[in-house]
Amino acid sequence: MVIIAKFVRAILWRLKELGKLLRLVKICSVNSAILQKAIISPITDYEDAVQHECALAENPDAIVTRNTKDFKDSSVKVYSPGEFLQFLQTV
Repeated sequence: MVIIAKFVRAILWRLKELGKLLRLVKICSVNSAILQKAIISPITDYEDAVQHECALAENPDAIVTRNTKDFKDSSVKVYSPGEFLQFLQTV
């Protein structure tokens, strides 16, 4: 039972932390127009292009991604997760 209790506490902690994160960030929606724009995007990786086009539709301050190199042609500021955490400490 001790293992289950620790597991439940860990899940509850993660949910609490996720709630904090969701208050700081906005998750963009995908629709067919976004998918069409991603096809002709200057970003060559399609999945990254979809993320970029979603971001453009929402007019964000930045995109957070582990794959910053594929966003070199982005018109939106791009942070790695580590850079974003550093940024958050300054605000």
